[in-house]
Amino acid sequence: MFRFLFYYSKIVLEFKYCGKIIVIREIINIEVQVRKEDNYRKRSLYYWSKSYGETILGSEGYENLKKTIVINILGYIEVIESNKLHTIFKIMEQEEHFQLLEDLQIHYLELPKLSKKRIEELNKVELWLDFLREAGKEGNEKRLKGLMERSETMKTAINKLQEISSDEKMRELYRAREKYRIDMISKLKYAENKGREEGRESSIREIARKAITKGLDIQYISDLTGLTIEQIGKLKNEIEN
Repeated sequence: MFRFLFYYSKIVLEFKYCGKIIVIREIINIEVQVRKEDNYRKRSLYYWSKSYGETILGSEGYENLKKTIVINILGYIEVIESNKLHTIFKIMEQEEHFQLLEDLQIHYLELPKLSKKRIEELNKVELWLDFLREAGKEGNEKRLKGLMERSETMKTAINKLQEISSDEKMRELYRAREKYRIDMISKLKYAENKGREEGRESSIREIARKAITKGLDIQYISDLTGLTIEQIGKLKNEIEN
C-alpha cells in the first residue's frame, strides 16, 4: 500500500514562495491499495476527516476549512453495489438529493472493473488506470509502448518505471519491501490464530468455572468442556480459595 498527498493546483492555505503568495483551495489525498483490507470504507473516511481537519490552524475559523478529496485506486473490488469503474461519494440530503457541502468527496477507482479496450479508445482516466494495471506484468512491452504514444506525460512515467526496474538497488528495495509486507501478513495471521485459540481456552475455562459454582459433577464438566479431571480440580481449588 502506498499513500500520496497532493495539493491541487487551482488552489485557501496561504504561504509564501519566492516572495509570492500561493493559495490552496483544495486538498487531494490519493491512496493506492493493492490487496483487500477490512473496513476500508471507514479507513478512507478517516483519512478524509484527518486531512480535512488539518486544513486549518488552531487560531482559524471553520470558514477556512478546505475542500478535501480522497481518491482510492484499488486493485480489488470494494464497491460491490455498483459495476461502475469510478464511483464518487458526497454528503447529500436523503430525499431531495441536494449537496450539504462540496467539502467532502471520496472516489473509488477499481482496477478489476476496467474493461480491456484498444488503447485509442481509452479516456484520460482509463489511460492511467490501464498503466497502473499493466505496469507490473511480464511481457507487456507492446501495451506499454502503445500507452507511451498517447501522451508525453505517459511516456515520461513509463520511461521512469523502466529506469527504476533496471536499477539493481531499486529492485533490492522492492524485494525488501515485499518481504516485509509478507512477513507482516504472516505475523498478523499468527497473532490472529493465537488470539482465537487463547480466546477459546479462556471461554472453556469460564464455562467450567460456572459449572463448578453450580455444583455440577466433575466428570460431567470434563465431558462438557474437554478439560481433564486434574484441570477441573485446580479450577475448583482456585474458586474455593
